[in-house]
Amino acid sequence: MKKTFSAFIVFCLCTVLTYAQVKFKLTRQEDRQTYIVSMVSEETYEGNQNITGTAQVTLKVEGATNFLIREIMSLQPETNWVNNANLTKPALAPDYTYISFGMQTMAHSQFKYKKGEEISLFSFKNIGDVKAKVSLINNDQDIMALSTNKTQYNLKNYISILGHGPGNAYLSNVEPLPMSSENAVKTYLQIKNLYPNPASNKVIITWNNQLDDAEAIKKLDILIFDNTGLEKIRKSVNSSYGEQSQEIEVSSLKSGAYFFKLQRDDKYGTNTQKLMIIQ
Repeated sequence: MKKTFSAFIVFCLCTVLTYAQVKFKLTRQEDRQTYIVSMVSEETYEGNQNITGTAQVTLKVEGATNFLIREIMSLQPETNWVNNANLTKPALAPDYTYISFGMQTMAHSQFKYKKGEEISLFSFKNIGDVKAKVSLINNDQDIMALSTNKTQYNLKNYISILGHGPGNAYLSNVEPLPMSSENAVKTYLQIKNLYPNPASNKVIITWNNQLDDAEAIKKLDILIFDNTGLEKIRKSVNSSYGEQSQEIEVSSLKSGAYFFKLQRDDKYGTNTQKLMIIQ
């Protein structure tokens, strides 16, 4: 990362100054190692307005975690992203490490800006601590982004788009779902399989828990309801991150249809699985 941001591409074409902006987004994949950086535009740009000049994306990692970047992969054709540099425990933010990525391919039209549509930019892997807390910086809130003149390090998120007009088209970030929210539980806690089905004595339920705070969950239950909605069985199970399985005794249930759900505290996972009992 350079101490001064790379020179802004000067476009000689006349532009329509719409000043619509884009938001960056960071998504962690199920393997807990792979991250995808993307963006969402507030406006559709076509023709010459679709040209992207330069771009920079900066993350910050909380604490002294072992967060190691590998396998950076550009996700749009004929574009190239690199890890510019890392800034560890700067004086103004000693609890964080900053990681800056830059787009080396300048003045191109590979990003197809459509209003409200997500564009994947690049992915990378963290081969270090999978529990590391990582997020995009916000230019209007992060102390290092607000202190460029003082530190001479320009860590700001940045993207220039011809249709936006001069200056930075970056607005803010798409915030991730809070892991305690109902929407997050519905999205990231899912039953994958029941086996055997039909069953008579025992059944194995397999589920996938992608909640980032899974290790902190105090209570995760499997609930079995009959076809009237009456709860018949409740069992506390492993709340760890990732794919888990649990054998459930069902010999006390009468023949008929039953429905499995996962419950995290007072919130249900997204899907219900049907099980037939034959006695």
